[in-house]
Amino acid sequence: MIALWAALLSFGNFIAPMLGGLTATYASWRLAFIIIAILAAIVAAVSWFFADDSRSPEGRSLDIPGQITVGLGLFALLYAVIEGPTAGWGSVTIIVSFLVALVLLVAFVIIETRVHSPLLRMDLFKNRAFAVAAAVTVVGMFSSAPRTRSASGWKSSSTRPRFAPPWRSSCSAAWRSSSSR
Repeated sequence: MIALWAALLSFGNFIAPMLGGLTATYASWRLAFIIIAILAAIVAAVSWFFADDSRSPEGRSLDIPGQITVGLGLFALLYAVIEGPTAGWGSVTIIVSFLVALVLLVAFVIIETRVHSPLLRMDLFKNRAFAVAAAVTVVGMFSSAPRTRSASGWKSSSTRPRFAPPWRSSCSAAWRSSSSR
């Protein structure tokens, strides 16, 4: 099941920007937001009627420190990755952003191992299939390089197909990790 989750998540990361590029190239970029709103409504309706209740019987509390550290840490990381090509990878702003991301994400891991109701249970990473699927997903998200199109001069509709080989590799790695348990 974890491999299926990772493969579908990787597929979404591959196909969504490609469809967005096709929409931007041959229609209006605004249409992409309408399509997303329609898909979100369909998914919400299907989930409402068919998903099982997943509330914890003992209840859960909010992990505010975890939410703050992971949110700010990912923001700093994404800022550095997105602005790095423009500002320069060796610029003070980018280096500080990477350092802030590192400190906050390490703090997140430490917090999650100590709180009663963690945002992300770290013991899940003891499961090899979950750990590989999570790593593949994160690497897949950051390897899609949203700036590739503007840096290379490719059309929006032709950028995403160039990422098909890495997507196939990530799906394959996730599937193999789950079947080799």
